[in-house]
Order: sequence, then C-alpha cells, then structure tokens
Amino acid sequence: MSSDSSTVSPTPPGPYRNPQIGDTIIRTSDQAELHIYGVIVAAASPIFAEMLSLPQPAAKPPGCKPTVDVSESSAVWDILVPLCYAPGHRSAVDDLDDLASVRAVLDAGVKYEMTVAMEWARHVLLLPGFAKERPFGVYALGCKYKLSDVARVAARNTLRCSIYLDYTEELELPPFRAFHRLLEYRKACGAAASGLLTSSINRDRYSRSKELGYLRDETCISRESRCPSVTNPFSGRSSRPAFVDYLKALHDRFEYLPDPDLACSGPLFETAIGSSSGCSSCALSISRELPKISQALRADLERVIKEVVLELEE
Repeated sequence: MSSDSSTVSPTPPGPYRNPQIGDTIIRTSDQAELHIYGVIVAAASPIFAEMLSLPQPAAKPPGCKPTVDVSESSAVWDILVPLCYAPGHRSAVDDLDDLASVRAVLDAGVKYEMTVAMEWARHVLLLPGFAKERPFGVYALGCKYKLSDVARVAARNTLRCSIYLDYTEELELPPFRAFHRLLEYRKACGAAASGLLTSSINRDRYSRSKELGYLRDETCISRESRCPSVTNPFSGRSSRPAFVDYLKALHDRFEYLPDPDLACSGPLFETAIGSSSGCSSCALSISRELPKISQALRADLERVIKEVVLELEE
C-alpha cells in the first residue's frame, strides 16, 4: 500500500519555481515545474542521476531545459529539493502536521535512494509533536522503514497510552509481528515496574530516607487508636494505610499502563490522601511526604524500564 503524495501538507513555492534559474526541470504529478541544477539533485540521488541520463524527446526545441517527470506531488519535491541543495536544512518542518506527509517523503527517499530525505524524516518523527503525541503511528513508520531509533523512542512513548488505539493508516504498514513485539515490550516494562514495587521498595536507601520514615511507621504519629497500620503487601511489613493504597493503585495501573510518570500522578496522590482523611495528622504528613518519595520512585522506574530491550527486525 503506497502513500498518496497528494496528502502532503502544501508548502509555499520556493525559488525553484523561477524559470530563470537552473538547467533542468522536475515536472511533478500535479504539473508543477521546479527549476533545478540537475547535478546537485543527482549528487543526492543515484536514481535521479540515472533518470537525467535518459535521452530527451527529439522534438524538443534547441536550448530548452531537459525535463524529468516524477510521480510525486510538488508538495513532496518542495521538501526534497532544498534538502538536496543543503542536506542539513530542516525544510518545511513547521508546516507538517500529519504522518502522511512524512510517509510520502520516506517513500520518495526509498525510491530515489535519497539519504538526505530519510535523515530528514527521522528528525521529524523524533520531534515531540510526532513521537510523543502519535507514538503508535510513528512506531509503525519506524518499523516499516527500518528506522530503529525512531521505533524505540516511539515504543517508549506508547507506555503513556492505552493499547486500545484509534485506527490510522500507518498501522497497516509493518507486519503484525512488529506489533506483537510492541505488546511484549509493554508487558516486560509493566513487569519491571511492578517488580520494582515488590523488591526495591525495601532497599536501604528508602528505609533510611526521611521521606519514607513516616510512611513505614507502624503507628500514627498522633497515636490515635482509630488510625491503625496495615500490612504492606509489597514488603510484608506494617505501613501507613495511605502509603499502601498508593502502592496498590500504582501496581494495578502498571499492568496496562507502565508509565513511570504515574508515580507522580495527581489522582494517585488523591487516593492516598483520601484514605487518610480520617486522621488530620496522617493527611498532613502524606500530602507533604508522598510527593518527595514519588520522585525517587519515578527515577527508579525510569531506570528499570530503560533496561527493557525492544526486539526489532534489522
């Protein structure tokens, strides 16, 4: 299934529309003519160099520029031509707002063996507006075009999202096994995060921390009999009920949303504070101390998830 280059977001006409420059014409599928220096585009694309070598129609008037007809739209070539002239130029990035545009450039990059186009697309897909906001579609493109760094960044960003994703055309591009690997990766990240709660919460650095001191105490600092401790299922020791409720809620969410940022989630804080509402002393302490320990916990969650490897086809 090939991309439709007509879906690319239009860009303002550049200097390449000026017939006074260049020695070659690129005529696009929408009949736009780009006036370029053939040797420059040919240097960026061996396929285009071969196209330039093809004989021109015999009836062409003397002195007319040779014309190369291409199947892509002018919107695609308005991105490609500046990249050929200045490979480091991030052409038209601000004008892009959909994955179809990037995909059309990727298809052209593959077709013309144009490395500068592939590098440009890699840069665009790693921008937060794509990698963070549309991670499943970006992951699909990364797998399809073998951009492993793009696929890995996008996979990491899917941890913030529900797996019940909306349909986009890009999801049809890679083989099903690519999404199976993504599911396995998410499952492994969830297991790593849950395992941290089970084991690392007992580390010496936590037990010595001032932040966790109150949360571990078996008795409320107000000594109120109506505020008993409970058994922490992750440590087997007695802990404050608010802390246990926070850990349980975090653990349950990791099964389907293994995102380290959940450790600092406002709703989880509200759950913990709400469970201690019967004791003013506990409510005050948990609201003050839980945000501190959650930051340390999030850092540890980031570390263990970073160690999870996503398997990709090279």
